Amino acid sequence: MRLARGSFACLAIAALSLLIPSAPTTDSWGWIVWGREVLHLQLSTVVPGSPSWKPLPVLFTAPLALAGGIAPSLWLLVARAGALGGLLVSARLAARLAGPWAAALAAVGLVLSTGWVREFAHGYTEPLAIGLLVLAVEQQLAGRIRRALLLSALVALARPEALVLVGVYGALGWRRQEVHPLLGATAVATVVALWVIPDWLGSGQLLHASRVASHVAPTGPAERAAAFRGAAAIVLLPLSLGAVAAIVLAWRRRQRAVLWLAGIALGWAGLLTLMIVRGYPPAARFFALPAGLWCVVGAVGLAWLAQAVPNPRLRPAFALGLALLVLPFAVARGHHSLDQGADAIDRAELEAQLSTVVDRARVDRDEPMLPERLGWMKGEVAWQLDLPLRDVRQARTSEAIYLKRLGDPDTDPMPRFSTNAAISVRPAREGELLLEPFGSSRIRLAHRGGGRLETVARAGRWRALLLARPF
Repeated sequence: MRLARGSFACLAIAALSLLIPSAPTTDSWGWIVWGREVLHLQLSTVVPGSPSWKPLPVLFTAPLALAGGIAPSLWLLVARAGALGGLLVSARLAARLAGPWAAALAAVGLVLSTGWVREFAHGYTEPLAIGLLVLAVEQQLAGRIRRALLLSALVALARPEALVLVGVYGALGWRRQEVHPLLGATAVATVVALWVIPDWLGSGQLLHASRVASHVAPTGPAERAAAFRGAAAIVLLPLSLGAVAAIVLAWRRRQRAVLWLAGIALGWAGLLTLMIVRGYPPAARFFALPAGLWCVVGAVGLAWLAQAVPNPRLRPAFALGLALLVLPFAVARGHHSLDQGADAIDRAELEAQLSTVVDRARVDRDEPMLPERLGWMKGEVAWQLDLPLRDVRQARTSEAIYLKRLGDPDTDPMPRFSTNAAISVRPAREGELLLEPFGSSRIRLAHRGGGRLETVARAGRWRALLLARPF
């Protein structure tokens, strides 16, 4: 009953959050488009750049595509409800291990972890997957081994390296005669099949997703170092230090549950580190799931430190001291999280303008074009025009720096375009529809041989320009 109430509350809050301007972005738009294509047996995962195939969200977006035009909003509803559920189960696990203060610290720490607000706003899977992972841990602690294995398999549909977790957990369960070997083998085989087969059918290439990731993300020493620095900063520093304290105290107290939780987080992070050093695409957000567990361990550690003071009268003062230690880090990260929320709203409003201009253009084009560096918006166009992602092409322009800043989530605030200089663009052929966010600025063609661009629609910053005659 309590779980049902919590689920309903998460769903209700997620629904209310959609009253704020909301929109998917790069990866989440890809999953939404692919869900519709799976439903119609027309899957095409060949995309010049991001996103790459991910099974977990498409398991939701395919049936949601039956709802037609509201499917993107429904996916945001599901992803946000799952993210809030992740906070709920993380707090519940921390409370089980160290009391209500640990629960509050775990929930707040997750919200303030790097990228959580942005991922929540745009419908990414990391917050949802953290909830599934923590729920798997809860089921393990409750002795429900098969449920824990199946939940781990769902996590592995969001992050491929989690398949190692499924395999190891299944093997340990089989060794202890808690999991039938057929169940373990089926879980592993299903995860592998859902990662490989749809993407293979949609692209014609085996292991296509890994090829896409390797081409999109640079893999040099500087990129690896940046990824590791970003990964180390995902969890607030006081919570990371609290996690170290939790390991020491758990070892002394023989609290195997906390040691097991910390071991999964450290083992997972170590596996990712090894993979990145060996050439796997480096990105700090890949560490989000083990960081979520580390956050829970850190909350437990800080709560235990406050409880470890021998004199009960001094415990409130010690707890206040710990709170004051955490506060400046929380305030700084909170400011950054608010910026992420404002950026998500700005992006949603910009995408709404793009949707309006596409609708007003009323031109049936097989290959609409966006300026280069706005690939994070191609899913919006593909969805609205019922096209594969690969058919939304990109045009070179003379405003690469502005467009890069427009697509940078760390730009604060989202830049406005203000220049009197003519902007050069390079469409490919007659009849091509160019969608550009340069307001009323003058556009000139960067080629020889004539031709003109005719404005067919406007909305906010956006114009739809049609190349009216051949070069």
